[in-house]
Amino acid sequence: MALKLKILPQYKPNELRSLDVLQFAYDEVLFEKIIETERLHGKPVKLPVESHVASGAFDNSTFGPTTKTLYGDIIKELPVWRLKSIFLEGNLEDWKLNETWRNKAVRAFLMQMDDKMKVWLYWH
Repeated sequence: MALKLKILPQYKPNELRSLDVLQFAYDEVLFEKIIETERLHGKPVKLPVESHVASGAFDNSTFGPTTKTLYGDIIKELPVWRLKSIFLEGNLEDWKLNETWRNKAVRAFLMQMDDKMKVWLYWH
């Protein structure tokens, strides 16, 4: 299982661009839910996404086209409403009690996004 997950939220509808990088803190319960959702509904990126984690950037801080992680895995896209549905599941109540401040912030950001927007999942 991956230890880190960066979420690249879509900047504007119909644009393959993300100007933000949101990083979840490791959480086994949450990551298992996201991995399952990605497996069922994720679409591999075919066209490059402009982001701050451009492929080939050793420290992940170069802005440019992104299709793969540093390990060569193709990033996948999800509609943001799919991630929101994970956060709204009743069986995650225990997880929410112990949620880190970082994950609370990422969750709050994503919950404010329009459901029509996409996010790209960058596991590393």
